[in-house]
Amino acid sequence: MPENRPPLSLRRDLQAVLDYLTTRYPGVPVSLGLFAGEAVPVLDVVSRLEGVHGVIVASGGFLKARTKDWHGIKTPVLLIHAPGAQCDAAPYPEAEYLARLNGFALVQARYPHREWKPGCGKDSQHVLAALDEEFAALVARWLDGAAVAAFIGHGDMLPAWHEEIVHYAVPAVLGHVELEMTLLFPDGTGPFPLLVFNHGDMELDSPHVRDKQRFRDMIVAREFLYHGIAVAFPSRQGVGLSEGGLQNHFSINDAAPLYKAKAQSADIVPAIDYLKTRKEIDPGRIILSGQSAGGYCAMYLAGINLPGVIGVVNFSGGRTTNKTASGGPEYRNQMMIDGFAEVGKTAQVPALLVFTENDSRYSANTIQSSQDAFVSAGGKSTLLLLPPIAGDGHFVFHQPQLWRAALSKYLGDIGIRPLSQQERGVQADP
Repeated sequence: MPENRPPLSLRRDLQAVLDYLTTRYPGVPVSLGLFAGEAVPVLDVVSRLEGVHGVIVASGGFLKARTKDWHGIKTPVLLIHAPGAQCDAAPYPEAEYLARLNGFALVQARYPHREWKPGCGKDSQHVLAALDEEFAALVARWLDGAAVAAFIGHGDMLPAWHEEIVHYAVPAVLGHVELEMTLLFPDGTGPFPLLVFNHGDMELDSPHVRDKQRFRDMIVAREFLYHGIAVAFPSRQGVGLSEGGLQNHFSINDAAPLYKAKAQSADIVPAIDYLKTRKEIDPGRIILSGQSAGGYCAMYLAGINLPGVIGVVNFSGGRTTNKTASGGPEYRNQMMIDGFAEVGKTAQVPALLVFTENDSRYSANTIQSSQDAFVSAGGKSTLLLLPPIAGDGHFVFHQPQLWRAALSKYLGDIGIRPLSQQERGVQADP
């Protein structure tokens, strides 16, 4: 696969193919056709290839390419992408952004309905299924230098979700910095209840930091969108295209169990303030959530009782010490327990806690003791402590089949019911 090859080797072999074809078929223009993950590594070397007439990219996987500068490509580039596809590896907004940034042509592949099931398989909109003839005709016209339409397929367009990328300001040492946030809305006009989902700690070699990949977790988002809940994914400083420095310098010796969560919340509270101004959002029905450090931050925010917050869903959120779960199932992380106790003293909204017994960061005893401390201090919460799962239980948030029923019950308890398939505007599950 091109994405797994050294650029020099890839460029050498592509040039050899081009040389062979131009020699074998003199005067016949040669173009490159790319799909999904092939797009980025080949576009990286195209400007140094000779004999390329054009480049056609179908459903390019541009998640890690948001900072790419391909202005050096002199040959025309055509992107063809389906806005209704639910392939998480190749979202439409990235293709739209890069087309605008680099001056590429972009044609939408439209379908009469959004895909019901997520996936990137052979029958999906991601592979432009059932548009073979229109695809071929489009490419032929474009290669001939003729004008092409803005779309192929169906006249009306239903995007995968009503998705928007916004920026909001947070105070900084000098003035402010602009942070990035992805918004996803269910069908309809709203106002919708809102989930604000906070990401966990990011390492310097994370693609969200190194490649400025947009933070957007559709595995979690779909579960809430199907309940008619809008979803917001704020990116803290240094993550995605958010300005500022990455916050990864916290210490277990910072003296206060909630210090880290409080510091990280400084990037989240302004996001909530901004979201309350949106007409599509009900400012009186906000749910806070997050995973790992993001879940702990959500707990802290629940404890300060922001107006309009009605609940908190914590996926594996807590704080670690030098001895994490490796200390054995009976190990007690007192820092995390004390943090939950402190939040429980003031939190007025009910919480759903989703953990597993094989979480690599916290022992089962620490998790249960944190829940007990939260409730004993006055908090209201339901703990879903799942038995060990495959892999690292710290990432149980990516296995919704394990917590979907508990989430639906919790949302029902706070007054939110799931939408029917008809309300969602999707086809019946075959």
